Amino acid sequence: MRWIKYLTNSSPEEVMSIAQEDQIFADILEAEKMFVRNREEMLKYEARERYEMDCASLKSDGIEEGKQIGREEGAKSKTIQVAKKNAKTRFR
Repeated sequence: MRWIKYLTNSSPEEVMSIAQEDQIFADILEAEKMFVRNREEMLKYEARERYEMDCASLKSDGIEEGKQIGREEGAKSKTIQVAKKNAKTRFR
């Protein structure tokens, strides 16, 4: 439960309270503070996060595009099959 409260940053007071009760959380909070103070590292982190979100978005878009192409090809194939079947029965 404390991990959820800590990670969702319910409030700064709660985070501090958790950090005071448990040395692991105190160490994590200190590491976070150092990380946020280092602007270059923070910018690298934010750029990486944007990159990961862009990749996920592109992948999702590609999957949807592939599904649409598959539906179109399937419909075309079905039309051809029906036409061939009709042609066979018509010319018997």
